[in-house]
Formats: sequence, structure tokens, C-alpha cells
Amino acid sequence: MIKFLNQPKLSGHEVDKDLDEARVYLVPKIEEFILNHSMFIGENINVSFFHTGESSLVCLIESESNKYILKMKLRPSNVNMEASFLKKWEELNIKVPHIEEVGYIENYNYILMEFVNEEILTKKYNIEELISKNIFFEMGQVLRKMHTLKSDGFGSWGENEKAKYQTFKEWLDNDTGIQNQIKYTKENNLLPEEIFGSFQEKINIIIDFTNKDKTSTYCHFDFSPNNMLATRPITIFDPVCLMNHPYIDLAKSVIQSIANCHDSRCSNQIIDGYFNLNKDMLNKEVLKACLLFIAYIKFPYWNKRNYKDILDIERDFLLNNNF
Repeated sequence: MIKFLNQPKLSGHEVDKDLDEARVYLVPKIEEFILNHSMFIGENINVSFFHTGESSLVCLIESESNKYILKMKLRPSNVNMEASFLKKWEELNIKVPHIEEVGYIENYNYILMEFVNEEILTKKYNIEELISKNIFFEMGQVLRKMHTLKSDGFGSWGENEKAKYQTFKEWLDNDTGIQNQIKYTKENNLLPEEIFGSFQEKINIIIDFTNKDKTSTYCHFDFSPNNMLATRPITIFDPVCLMNHPYIDLAKSVIQSIANCHDSRCSNQIIDGYFNLNKDMLNKEVLKACLLFIAYIKFPYWNKRNYKDILDIERDFLLNNNF
């Protein structure tokens, strides 16, 4: 017997229409998956959906003997990068949910993984507690360790677990989604160049740097408190999964963490933890260029949903950061 304790939360925004439709479509498919899975046959099952996540459908499956997380990507894909990334980070002794199995429900990827019984960081602690407990410093340390896992190329996977592009510039020029986000930010004047500086100049700084330092790593690309559980040490989950230069991932972590917490004070702790208090290792010019680049690709999402408070906090940070 399967009992659904709730239903997926729908965004309601027109921009998320395809994702909402996928959420509704997949509920009976999940029921069919559980009914036919050898792990759950003959057991009474409760299913509850988590009301978080932008591009995934995540639910808790509670059997009489155990609990699991089932996560499905809402846009069909023939590559399950997330499970591979989590497994590789687990091999580095980074705390992640253990993967039980991966597969497809129709043409939608799924991951079945262990349930970690702890709250998300931003639900368990307020911003003052996160800062006083040095959680952001720990985040920086963990991200640095994750970046010891070297990759080959830039972007998402192509064949043989290699990225599609060989350079940052090639990825930037050919990623349609990124280009559309940049175009939207420019057309809507969300980051006026007379205030925030030339976008192209910042991109040239990143291109020059990544041409000299060709490091590419497995990047979480959404490494922020909303994607961490308050275990000790913290448990990392829900990576976007990208192969890129570590400065890009660090910048994304800073920008996204500020948005999660509505407070820019987290930025210095993350950066201090990443460089282990050795700011001599930090190329400030490059990181600032990366921060603006990330803002250009995140601002469309926040603007379309009318998150004016986040936009204002991020703009203030970009103008006044003092790391």
C-alpha cells in the first residue's frame, strides 16, 4: 500500500510552466516505480514531497524498515552527472548522501539515495548562528577539498565523462543558456555598466586567467547553505554539476549563499575557509570578475520572480565587497 502524504509544490510562475507540468506528470510514475521495485514490494509505504528545488522533484519514501530519498530531474537527460559527482566526492571522504541506485523512469533520470535525518542549514540556524558557528568557513574548506578532484574540460559532460569544451571561452561562447541569461541581464539593465563596470572587461580577465591556469575541477555550482544538511561535518547534496575552473564555482557559492541568507557577511568566511586564511593565494581581480559573471547569469532568475530584496543585496555586495 502506498500513501501520498502531500503533493509536489508548483511554482505557478509562467517561466516554470514546463517544470510544473513535469511535476504533475511524474507523480503517478513514481507510484508505479515504487509498486514494482523489489525494495518495497509487500511493504506499507508513505511518500512525501519536499517543497524545495528548482529543477528536480524530490520525495521521501518511508517503508516499514527504512527511509530513502528519490530525486528526479524534471528535464529529461541521458546523462546522470549528479550521482557520479556525489560518488566521487564520497571517495574523498566528503559527507554526501550514499547512492543506492540510479536509473530512468521513462526518460527522466532518478537517483535513489539514503535519507540523512537532519535539517537544511538555513532551517536549523539563523544567519547569526551560521556566522558564529563558522559554518561558512567550514563550507569554504569543504569546497576547496572538493576542488582537488580534477576534471577534463569545461561545461557539462559529453562522451566518456569529459566536458564538451576545452576552454572557458569555448564553454561561454557555446552555452546557449548562459548566453541567454547574459543577454537578459544586459537588455534589462540589471547591472548597469556605468556602475558595475564593463562586463566584457571582466570576461576578458577570466579568459586570460583560465588560459594561463587551465585547472578544471568537478564543480557543485550551487554550493550554498540551502543545499547542505546540518550534520557534523556538513552533508553536501543537490549539485548542479559542472566542470569548470574552481574560481567560477567559488564565486557561484558566494553569490548563491548571499541569496540564501539575505546577508553578504557570509562571503568573507567562505573565502577565508577556501584559502585557509591565506589571502595571499587569492587573486582578487579574478574573483571579482567571476562574481560579476555569476551575477549576470543569476539575476534573470531573481528578476523574473520579483526577488527585489535579493537583487539589492547582491548589487550592494558587488559594489562594496572588501575581501
